[in-house]
Amino acid sequence: MKKVGVEVIERLSQFFSRYGLDRALSKVWCTLLIYNEPLTQREISNITGYSIGMVSTSLRLLQDMGFVTIAGKKGREKLYKVIASPIDVLERCIKEITEYHISSTIRFLQNNINSFDKRIRRNIQYILLEFEKINSAMNSLVKIMKRLRDSSLNLDLETYRNEYQESLDRMYYF
Repeated sequence: MKKVGVEVIERLSQFFSRYGLDRALSKVWCTLLIYNEPLTQREISNITGYSIGMVSTSLRLLQDMGFVTIAGKKGREKLYKVIASPIDVLERCIKEITEYHISSTIRFLQNNINSFDKRIRRNIQYILLEFEKINSAMNSLVKIMKRLRDSSLNLDLETYRNEYQESLDRMYYF
């Protein structure tokens, strides 16, 4: 693969790893996405520089997540292909951040707010409000992403920009 192709895989995998997808998973998934054709573990290993074991583990996890599937065989080796779009992957990462990190932090703060003295409790209330705003924004983003994913290629991006701005405006009236 040409240097620019390697750079594209690297940049995309950095992006998705910042949003919650493990670095190795991200790089293997991005490799399949860029090639847009079924590849063997060995081919993915040669492109990414990862060991066959790392590629195998990554592919198994990506299959479990619903991002990759087996597309057949090339000799004795399985061929893998992407079945999830970038929007699918980012939506899943955002959902996980929202469900496992933001929502759990909100619940923790709500359950423990009374254990702080009055001065600290005010700060915790402010932090709780901020996390509720973040939660609202992330849930709005997931809804917008679902609509983008489910829509045809003729997207009315202005509508989505307006909806996003409205959701931001609602957050400040929380």
